Amino acid sequence: ELEAAHGASLKAEAESLAIAQQLQTINGDVVTLNRQLESNLTELRDAQDELLRKNRLAQLGQLTATIAHEIRNPLGSVRTAAYLIERRIKGSGLGVEPQLQRISNGITRCDSIITQLLEFSRSRALQTQLTVLDDWLAALVAEEAGKMLELIHIECDLGLGALKLHVDPARLSRALINMIANAAEAMTGQEAPRIAVTSSHTARGIEISVADNGPGIRPELLEKIREPLFTTKSFGTGLGIPAVEQIVSQHGGRLDIVSAPAKGAVFTIILPYDAAEMQEETLREAV
Repeated sequence: ELEAAHGASLKAEAESLAIAQQLQTINGDVVTLNRQLESNLTELRDAQDELLRKNRLAQLGQLTATIAHEIRNPLGSVRTAAYLIERRIKGSGLGVEPQLQRISNGITRCDSIITQLLEFSRSRALQTQLTVLDDWLAALVAEEAGKMLELIHIECDLGLGALKLHVDPARLSRALINMIANAAEAMTGQEAPRIAVTSSHTARGIEISVADNGPGIRPELLEKIREPLFTTKSFGTGLGIPAVEQIVSQHGGRLDIVSAPAKGAVFTIILPYDAAEMQEETLREAV
């Protein structure tokens, strides 16, 4: 009886062990399924967000076409009329020159907004050319520094040397100008405002950064500023950062944003670079 009881105990123990192993396997399968489900949900959310973004861009394109047609023609008439009035009253001493200048500035601003909308809604092929990035950056920053207020200090720390990359200089210039302009606007009223433009080659790719010592961006706004038409300013179209991101994406890169309240912001363009081409260029320079 003892032997039979012992045998039954061993059998029960073996069955319990088998059941435990089955449960462990099932638990592992459940964990795997949960991970797959979470991954699928994430992909679904991303797909939904992308679909919403494309729908928003399609609506923006239709709105832009209407605006360009319905507003640009009247703006041209207003500009012509203002110009003729200015010529007729020139030297008459009526003192309306400041008002005419405000009319001209308003027309220019409206025209600029329409241009931004048109450029953002259109998708044109890049006109790339092999460019020495540091030379291009130095010239661009020097030109933009000449347009800024003297109290804003802008500096360059370029580390790419003679490295070349196929880019669309005109379109990438618009992206950099937007980034520099955003940095300057963010530091309005800031004590000792400073903008730093840097370039480097890292494990992530070719990096071009624009950093400021402004008030920074609140965490809840870091993703929202990437959305078209979203802006925290009392002026502007809310297309600055989305336009930069669009141009960078067309170059096969991405835009990285790092910021914290009271600690400024760093906007970094990360462009891919073919390692073999870089090695060939390095060897050519060495020769």
